[in-house]
Amino acid sequence: QDMVDNAPLFEDIADDLFEATKDRIFVAHSVAFDYGIIKNHFQKLNIAYNRNRVCTVRLSRSIIPGHQSYSLGKICPVLGINNHARHRALGDAEATAELLQILIKNDREDHIKKALNKQSREAMMPPALAKSVFDELPTAAGVYRFIDQKGTVIYVGKAINIKSRIAGHFADNGTIKGALKNEIASINYTLTG
Repeated sequence: QDMVDNAPLFEDIADDLFEATKDRIFVAHSVAFDYGIIKNHFQKLNIAYNRNRVCTVRLSRSIIPGHQSYSLGKICPVLGINNHARHRALGDAEATAELLQILIKNDREDHIKKALNKQSREAMMPPALAKSVFDELPTAAGVYRFIDQKGTVIYVGKAINIKSRIAGHFADNGTIKGALKNEIASINYTLTG
């Protein structure tokens, strides 16, 4: 509480933040979470906030595969990134910036460029879900299940068009947000006709 007692309100810094991020790329570790919070604050002020964005969790999975965990707390020490203020805005931001530099240096297959392609839907995907899983979803009617990394079903839905419905869940204004979205590691489905 002491850290925020004298902090300005969002509405006091909104204009500066809007301008500072204009024509920039919004980068975060699990970008859907951070971007969603900022976008919602702007929305409460009736300001449309849309920025290109990339997720360092998703990029890490593609560019430096094979790690057991891609959480910021686990991947940073493996890569030699020191975060002396874990779970604090500045410490996590600095660690994410260092991680991004490593990803840029190791991106031999243009994963970052692909992630920035608005048609790729990469930025809207849950960080633990492989894009190929989404790409292979059918456009037919059925029941679908979101599954976490332990294999537990965490959400069940139905749709006339499974792929379209799931894309709607993951969109900026979709119904699946925050912690639930971050837990989705796989999707399975049953076609029902």
